[in-house]
Amino acid sequence: MSKIFTGLLFLAFNFNLDIGDVRIGLIPTFAGYILIVSGCRELIFNSRHFGDAEKASGILIIVSGVAYLLDLLGLTYRLGVISDLVQFACIAGGIWVIYNIVEGVADIERTRGIPMNAQILRDLWSAYAILNVISYFTGLFRIEFIAIIAVLAAIVIMLVFLFYFYKAKNTFNAPII
Repeated sequence: MSKIFTGLLFLAFNFNLDIGDVRIGLIPTFAGYILIVSGCRELIFNSRHFGDAEKASGILIIVSGVAYLLDLLGLTYRLGVISDLVQFACIAGGIWVIYNIVEGVADIERTRGIPMNAQILRDLWSAYAILNVISYFTGLFRIEFIAIIAVLAAIVIMLVFLFYFYKAKNTFNAPII
């Protein structure tokens, strides 16, 4: 579960350096998805949801890699609708991956009988998903004020999510006495 946590950190801290039309991702999201794929493979026997997260992450390695390349080459702004669709695919796919990870944690909590904050993670995921959709569409339609508020709220929610996922990871990795 440590690899998944590290992958989620890569997704959460997706900082960019913009130079003209060129955007350099300092922590590329495709690297986070590589870690998530690896972590899900280790946990697939615990829940089918980790298998679903692994498959979706495998696709997102490619999609986010293409988005990274478009940004790096300065093509994102020139491609208009195509880059908007790639961005939407990355957002929707990321939400789907996190959903399956949360449901995988819930399955572990249920089958092993150990408290892993599954319901809190579900609630945080719901808020994160809603805020991402709001920020995407308000940004797309140039309603910047709402987009900024939604992005900032999503960052706070993701930080709280990471805290509870970290606790779940530690509970999962704790030795059984």
